[in-house]
Amino acid sequence: MNSNKYEKMVAPIIVMAAITVFVCCCIKRPASIGDWCGYVGNGITVATILFGIYATLLWRVNPIGKTPKLFGYYIGEIESNYKKNGVNKKKKIKIKIKQTLFTIKVISETNINESSSVAEVLREENGVKLLYYTYLTNPKTNERKSNPIQYGAARMVVDDIKKISGRYWTTQSTVGDMSWRRVKKKEWEMQNMEEY
Repeated sequence: MNSNKYEKMVAPIIVMAAITVFVCCCIKRPASIGDWCGYVGNGITVATILFGIYATLLWRVNPIGKTPKLFGYYIGEIESNYKKNGVNKKKKIKIKIKQTLFTIKVISETNINESSSVAEVLREENGVKLLYYTYLTNPKTNERKSNPIQYGAARMVVDDIKKISGRYWTTQSTVGDMSWRRVKKKEWEMQNMEEY
């Protein structure tokens, strides 16, 4: 998805720069090569600024954009193969997703650790939109002995941005399922992270 996005933005950037050069020429006819260079510089500057504004903010309100708009707050549940008293462990999870047109960052918190994604990609496979990400955990101090720092990866189905689900696995050989639901920031902040 990302490389396609870059390619699709080249033509609009060139068009914006060309329009700016044309407007500059209409305002004041270029008399020298210096004028032309100045107008081209203006075109590049305007196109870069508009592109930056679109990539960070305006893409969010583009009704025909195909990029899943995941930015926001989620709460959910993890069900792991790690057993406690012979029962698969379940725990609550809070997710915050920061996103621009070209980047995405997944930050999560459970009752025992926090994690932040280190590599992320949105892609489509067989008509299904997916978020893949790898992350590094940051266990709370009193949990580090039983739950050391580890790497993990997740594959989440993002066709419905209000309800996201998928699977994860870690370097400690734990695997499990995750499900998230989108919430308002206030509900996210008030979420109790105590274990079930």
